[in-house]
Amino acid sequence: DVENWLWTPFIERGQANRIYIDIKFSIRACDLFPGHAVQCKETFSLLFYEFDAASKEPPPWDAESYKLIDRIAADEGRFKNNNEIIINTETRSVEVNKKGLYFAFMDEGACISLLAIKVYYITCPEIIDSFAVFPETPTGKSESSTEQIRGVCVTNADPTDVTKPPYSYCKSDGTWLSSQGGCECTAGHEPDASAPRQGQE
Repeated sequence: DVENWLWTPFIERGQANRIYIDIKFSIRACDLFPGHAVQCKETFSLLFYEFDAASKEPPPWDAESYKLIDRIAADEGRFKNNNEIIINTETRSVEVNKKGLYFAFMDEGACISLLAIKVYYITCPEIIDSFAVFPETPTGKSESSTEQIRGVCVTNADPTDVTKPPYSYCKSDGTWLSSQGGCECTAGHEPDASAPRQGQE
């Protein structure tokens, strides 16, 4: 049986709760092979192996040690002659809980070229809304989660309601929902025309 493996270096998660991977690749159609090879496949597997520290030894090769993310096919198409190339791009993501992970690619008979991979995580950018600062925030663990984040009033501003500090929600796509609550300039201060979100004497 054909079983070829390729794995990434150890990738530290940092602040990420969920890590994304973009894969650019091309696959040759099986009917290009003389005699229609029995072992030919037109898919490959993407797996991952979470670990709390980078090991000096490569991670194990057996599939049982890895968690399958997906079996990936060429949705944009497979090239059927040697004079063409069809590039496919697929994005997958996985929740991370340990220090980091390895991604692994397992081929069981496909004629595949991995052209590029990009590994990243998504954050909601720092914003100032209603005189409250919301920091850059990694998105949550699931692809549909929202993270409630408490804001901090800018200099010379206080919460409009001392019992309800300002807060907002960081969405999984890296955008913020409408903020709740807010801050207002303290007595003797007013918004600056050049930076209307800040309090000024």
